[in-house]
Amino acid sequence: MAPPPTTHALTLQMETGRRRLAQLMAYWLRLSGLSARNLELVTDWAVGQSGWLGNDKISRVKGAKQDRGAGIRQLVAMGQLNTALWVCDTQGIQAAVARYGPFSQWGVHEEWLKGCRWLPAGDDPSHPLQFIDFAEVMIGVLELPYLAGIELPPAPPDHLSVALSDILNAAIMARGLTPRDGLRELLEAYPAKQRTRRTQLQDLILGATSWDRDQIEAELCAVAEALRLMRGLPVGGYGPGHLARELSEALPPSA
Repeated sequence: MAPPPTTHALTLQMETGRRRLAQLMAYWLRLSGLSARNLELVTDWAVGQSGWLGNDKISRVKGAKQDRGAGIRQLVAMGQLNTALWVCDTQGIQAAVARYGPFSQWGVHEEWLKGCRWLPAGDDPSHPLQFIDFAEVMIGVLELPYLAGIELPPAPPDHLSVALSDILNAAIMARGLTPRDGLRELLEAYPAKQRTRRTQLQDLILGATSWDRDQIEAELCAVAEALRLMRGLPVGGYGPGHLARELSEALPPSA
């Protein structure tokens, strides 16, 4: 009897890339604080034409529901969008308007562009990911350091929650501020603006609540960004992959 066929190495590589691109899109949405629809509108402005990266495509990429990942048009649009956000952040919104034209006619609001996070290149975090980088992520040949190892360690949720609270409190203490001022600064660095989420983070830091595994996973990107800013690290210098590894190291030996 012939042995069962094995999955080809390149097929496995493509599957890995599809998952990485989904992970990258989920990270981007959480970091930017924009909905898929709003991200679509900003892309329309950056490209100068509608339809290159529709919210349906964004959602499918995020859910890894496209067999072949994103198409060429979507990858080009991602590069354009990311570069536009990089220009807004590093050169100012007016510089972006000079380069891409007025944004209001595309349905984009200025507050969407203020502090809207861009994705740094893995080899040079001062520059944004471009089309070729997104393509290399999709085909499984590029793993970004700030997303590498993003999976949480297999530990009880209460242990993970305590470890996360300890990491956040240590970041506050390292700033040399009073607990109240340190907490305020951390909440200002936290990119999510929803009141419920901010209250839950505050309660976690103060030890008034415990997060389950699902909540920790959902907040990993936003909390990692807050820690990056608290520690004065550059864009791309700290991400959810780093936080997941830090959590693993902070767990008690028995966890």
